[in-house]
Amino acid sequence: MPSNINLSTVSFDGKEVMSLREAFYQAVFQNPTIDQFHTVVNGIKAKQQMIYLGQFGLTGKAQTSCDITATTATVPAVEKFWDPKYIGDRIEECFTDLLQTFFVWGLKNGVQKPDLTNTDFALFLEERFSLAAYETALRFAWLGDTAADIATNGGYLSNSVDPAYFNVFNGFWAQAKGIVANDATKKVAIPNNAGTSFAAQAFTSTDTSNNLVTNIFQNMIYGADLRLRGAKDKVIIATQSVVDQYARERKAVNNIELAYERTESGIDTFKVDGIDVIPFQFLDRHIKAYESNGTKWNQPHRILFTTKGNLQIGTEETSNLSELEPFYDKKSKKYCVDYGFNLDAKIAEDYLTMVAY
Repeated sequence: MPSNINLSTVSFDGKEVMSLREAFYQAVFQNPTIDQFHTVVNGIKAKQQMIYLGQFGLTGKAQTSCDITATTATVPAVEKFWDPKYIGDRIEECFTDLLQTFFVWGLKNGVQKPDLTNTDFALFLEERFSLAAYETALRFAWLGDTAADIATNGGYLSNSVDPAYFNVFNGFWAQAKGIVANDATKKVAIPNNAGTSFAAQAFTSTDTSNNLVTNIFQNMIYGADLRLRGAKDKVIIATQSVVDQYARERKAVNNIELAYERTESGIDTFKVDGIDVIPFQFLDRHIKAYESNGTKWNQPHRILFTTKGNLQIGTEETSNLSELEPFYDKKSKKYCVDYGFNLDAKIAEDYLTMVAY
């Protein structure tokens, strides 16, 4: 069987399905484009300083003398660092693993048979691997956590998950929680996350009657720094679970569906108090797939209120995030595909952040 496609549930007995063109492809998950609500900073090759300069505090007093005393007010500075990590992976296939599958019909002939380059099988594999590379970038940017560990060790990852898929650097969510640790006013609680079972974490009809998520949105917006409230590129990014509950609450009040707008990437958005709200289903999928102790999920309902300019992803070139290098090794007779990219993520300015979980 091929190494990278699980055909354990598929029988093969001669001339049945003869090519990938006869197979049906499952729909892929819809992800935002990398620049939809992130700012991508290219040219990040190694550790690099980031300096953010603030503004003066109080200045100006009544002047009663020609001998003016200079102010002692200063402009504060905040220092952060890009510290990118090189992330990558490889898939490899040997043609002999395909001989007893329907993929055999798409192989080349004779001495060229081991070379899978440009076969339907290889092109399909590359297309799916490119999507996986992009999801890798999103996973680390959002859910990277240097402290990530499995439930047995006291962590929040499912026991079947290798922490190395998460603990390379701190992504946006880990950074947001660090901001809250320094300033508790940056957080609004979502009480359902504290439930001790999957069922107890679900939103209820009582939550709908109490306008739970509606009030959370309002508390986040009205409790935010005025510079965030006044930003032109402010945005609210939420799990689909939160968005669905907000839709139920709005429908219960006025029996009107949310007015969604379709973006170029195919992601539906709507507005709360004039602010774009983006359902980020990627978070829901990964939390439910990889962040569970078997009894409950790790904070399945999440919201981040910030600006597009504040969510920065650093890399050498944006194209690297889905770029592949396929090659055929004549000596080993294996077909290989690599991807690799430098990556880091930064919440640039802490005050431009409100979070709910």
